[in-house]
Amino acid sequence: MVVLLQPPLADRIARAPFRPLLVVSFTLMAAGMGVMYLRGTPSLLLGTALFTLGEVFLFLRCDLELVDRVPGNPAFAFGVQRLTAGIGGLLAGVVGGFLFAHFQDAGEPEWFWLAVAAQCLLAALTAAALGGGRHARTHRERGADPELEAAR
Repeated sequence: MVVLLQPPLADRIARAPFRPLLVVSFTLMAAGMGVMYLRGTPSLLLGTALFTLGEVFLFLRCDLELVDRVPGNPAFAFGVQRLTAGIGGLLAGVVGGFLFAHFQDAGEPEWFWLAVAAQCLLAALTAAALGGGRHARTHRERGADPELEAAR
């Protein structure tokens, strides 16, 4: 889904206000986890699709936001994003693995999905309250960068 949807939506994602996009993304992720709680292959597929749709918006927009906030050094901004994603993926795997094992041992593995949904809802509420302290400018709004123009 990311490969198919993100490229055609990239301009809209770049222009979207940061805070509402964070809220919508995390809400989609929470909905996906909630659907997975229902069990069964169709629920897992639909839940995965909802979660991934949240990722389609979230990850690209966060990349663009950091590039905007670290002007003149996009390589550093993307490097930080990749490092953050890697550390987050590692922690999610370790903590999520232990959490899933806990629910599995308790005989209720489906409750794992609700625990993750609650985390996603908490992230959505936090984003609504605190996210995007300033408005990022889109590439079109920024205009030409005088330093880049001088280098050309």
